[in-house]
Amino acid sequence: MSHRILIVEDDKHFASQLKELFDYHGLDTRVAVTGPEGIEAFRTGPADFLLVDVMLPEVHGIKVLETIRTLPGGADVPALLMSAVYKKESLFKPDMQRLGVHGFLPKPFSLLDIGRKVNGILLEPESGRLGVRSLLAEAAPQAAPPPPNTASASQVPRHSPTSRPTPLGAAAAPQSQAEESTVYRDRLDRARYAGLLTHLFHSHASGILRLGEDRTVILYLLNGYPVWAETSTSADLLDWLIGEGVASRDQVQHLFGISSAPALRAALLDGGVIDTYDMPPLMEAWVSWNVRRVFGSEVKGYSFEKTDEFAGMVPVYEVNPIRELWQAAREVPVPDLESAFAEMEDREVGRTRSFNRLFGYVATTDELRALGEFLLPGRKLEEVRGRFQSPDATRCLWLLLSAGLVAVADAPASSQQRERSRRRTPPQPPRPAPKPRPRPSASHRPRREIDEIVHPPAAQTRPHRAVTAARPTPTQGQGADGNPESRIALDYVTRMEMDYYAFLGLERDATPAQVDARYEDLAPRYRLRNLGTELHPDTRRQAKELLTKLVEAFGELSDPRRRARYDRSLAEAEAKGRRPPGSRGRGEHTTTSSGDGPLTGYPSGDSDRTVAEATNLHGAGLIQKWQQARRAMHGSEWRRALGTLENLRVDLPSEPGVLADMAWCCLNAGIPTESRTQDRSLEWVALAEAFQPGHPDVIEVKARILAFSEDHAAAVRALKRLGRSRTDLAWIAEHLQKHEAQAEAASESKGLSGLFGRRKR
Repeated sequence: MSHRILIVEDDKHFASQLKELFDYHGLDTRVAVTGPEGIEAFRTGPADFLLVDVMLPEVHGIKVLETIRTLPGGADVPALLMSAVYKKESLFKPDMQRLGVHGFLPKPFSLLDIGRKVNGILLEPESGRLGVRSLLAEAAPQAAPPPPNTASASQVPRHSPTSRPTPLGAAAAPQSQAEESTVYRDRLDRARYAGLLTHLFHSHASGILRLGEDRTVILYLLNGYPVWAETSTSADLLDWLIGEGVASRDQVQHLFGISSAPALRAALLDGGVIDTYDMPPLMEAWVSWNVRRVFGSEVKGYSFEKTDEFAGMVPVYEVNPIRELWQAAREVPVPDLESAFAEMEDREVGRTRSFNRLFGYVATTDELRALGEFLLPGRKLEEVRGRFQSPDATRCLWLLLSAGLVAVADAPASSQQRERSRRRTPPQPPRPAPKPRPRPSASHRPRREIDEIVHPPAAQTRPHRAVTAARPTPTQGQGADGNPESRIALDYVTRMEMDYYAFLGLERDATPAQVDARYEDLAPRYRLRNLGTELHPDTRRQAKELLTKLVEAFGELSDPRRRARYDRSLAEAEAKGRRPPGSRGRGEHTTTSSGDGPLTGYPSGDSDRTVAEATNLHGAGLIQKWQQARRAMHGSEWRRALGTLENLRVDLPSEPGVLADMAWCCLNAGIPTESRTQDRSLEWVALAEAFQPGHPDVIEVKARILAFSEDHAAAVRALKRLGRSRTDLAWIAEHLQKHEAQAEAASESKGLSGLFGRRKR
């Protein structure tokens, strides 16, 4: 009789891979994609082995295992935990001991390794159940509560309503005298706060930012993004919910005594005050509000501790700090900002190196985009202010200066002044080369690192030649020294903003053979199969984006016609002072050199009008929610839009337009060129087609997704269908031509496919 395995995993594609592996080895495998489904699956048919993901919808993976331990046949069933978010087994050690878990697997892991591990456990006495009982017996004497400053993963799951309370801010409490020394008592005004958050975001820093001495605000940052906010009392969260109209004081009056933010979130869910689907966008708004409210007041005393150890101990709701700073700046009266400009008379301003990467989050209007282009060469501040006089332009310029996106320098001297200065200054003998200084020891480096982050060089005075951002040299990051993570991180920072020639490290008169050689040289360093399985998820994502841009660059420069078109676009961009075609910053995606492609233009104005006209059909309340999601989509807030659409789908489960929007959000929230992202998006398209295959939004979204796909035949069909109704989309012809050529080449080589195996569907 074969062993029965239950996989509880919300990633359907990964779960299907595991099921295929275990089925191939003769095991009876079932899959559940949510926590409640996993519990019900075990209740209806007990399993001999459990493989449970930690982060599950609705019910946390730890709670799933806790519940199964109370069911018939579940007390000693062997189990493994796995997670793609949390990489350290130590975060789950208390729960693993308490529940008798055999081990923890950080994703991604090798399917061969998991197969051997599961097989080894099932070959133990009583198919591993004896081992579980031994683990539980060992953990029995250790029933004492954990120390005050420790918290297990089950205490604060992201969406779990079953979390146990921990002291508010316990994870952020100083742990040593070394951490105490990083506290700064000086004042943090608006300008310094904007510079601090921008520097942390630009440097992808992870850590805990504590702000204020009295009513402390604590911001947790991962890779530069604030992901959670805590205050000195949980009542602040309740007051905020009341102020936002989410709950009345009568509804939450009994919750004011709860002193733990995670426990408070669980109580709000259990009491039905907040729906599960509403929790993510609400908590993102809570984090955003805390980022903005610090901007509105001067903070005395702050610190930043570089760490990511809090991952798994606080919820994660990611917000963009630059966008929040801009929203906060728009609320500041213009007269309050004038004093900052008074100190810069007769000075010159110009872009810094971080401008291109971050300005897109601020440039929300045509006027502000024009301001950004006007700052490309160094210009007198009075000239800039004379040209752009609206309140928003003034606020934007102030934020750019405070955040370090624009630098200040002395105006260049005239030629006569430079000549007089040269004549007065006698030639100086050359200075001897300085002796090399010893490298500081590891014990001296942490304080220096914290100084560099907490006191970034925001709007410092620089020589005139440094006003315009220096372009990175093509050879940066190409050395073979260092580990893969550092090499990829350096390439990601220095290369993603370059044009295609600079990205490849080539001159513009490079030959096709040189383009081919550079592609062959760079491609291996970005391919995931060459980087191993222990790489951090962020590094893997950066490698994917670098490889995507490498393929785009090779495609543009290796084809003579496309290269000629790209050269014209590049010359035009340089003449107008715009970003070069092919340039992009963190998390951006481009597809064509013209800037018009499958990722731009949806939802269209006609589609928005169709939604507005559906009020009589669906009711004003639901249409208002849909339009709220559309506004988030237009602002590239994909996760927030997706949360609103998921909530809307409860009332409109068969509305194809909502399903098409969900597919579009899924595509943009991930990496569009990645097959897994495409598959997830196409699942929503398939559901929409089941209700109304001819819906215009469904047709358009499907074609835009398949434009990135390797299924060339399907892409050709979808693009032709969209082209018949949307003749205004110029990018369709280019992508259709590419996919037709690839489909034809695949058809010609079909006869050889049997020699090399078959593709799995």
